[in-house]
Amino acid sequence: MNHPDEDTSPFASGYPSGDFPDEDTRQLHAGYEYRHPITESTRRSYVGAVGVALNYSRNLRRLSPDEPVFISLTDIVEDLIARTDIAERTKYTYRGAILWWIKTQPEINTPDGIYALKLLKSMERKKGRSATRKPRSIPEEDFNLLRVELYLRAESGSEWAARTGAWIEAAYITGARPVEWLNASWDTPEK
Repeated sequence: MNHPDEDTSPFASGYPSGDFPDEDTRQLHAGYEYRHPITESTRRSYVGAVGVALNYSRNLRRLSPDEPVFISLTDIVEDLIARTDIAERTKYTYRGAILWWIKTQPEINTPDGIYALKLLKSMERKKGRSATRKPRSIPEEDFNLLRVELYLRAESGSEWAARTGAWIEAAYITGARPVEWLNASWDTPEK
């Protein structure tokens, strides 16, 4: 296995042309092709991240300081998946670096290399709602129901319903977000 500091090409697939053990492996490999060259800065960053991942896996298996430790690609990936001391975003950064590095290794066409790729594939981000994809409003029909309910409760004497209703109306009119109300002021021009 090449050390990540060695100058290896991110385009080296490790497979001679057309020499895939099966169709699943060919498709898995094709899913991780690098279509654009990476910058030198990204390469340095990836090399550093892979070095950290390698050292982490070695340290987990080191019984004594004098003993050499041999680890597989699968060991590195399994250790990354099992880590609880780093954030998910950091895991994805390491995942990208390890993917790039695996793609530069001639050992990719081994059961260990193929399994490591499958494990990395299982780490793909879930396609759910993120903060940028969450709806930022409620349907108008629901909004109107809320306004009516607050009005009815305010009419029956609820001070908080009256305040909440006024705040929602003001937010609707101004478009101000809740956090912006902390420093908001309302100026009425004198006539």
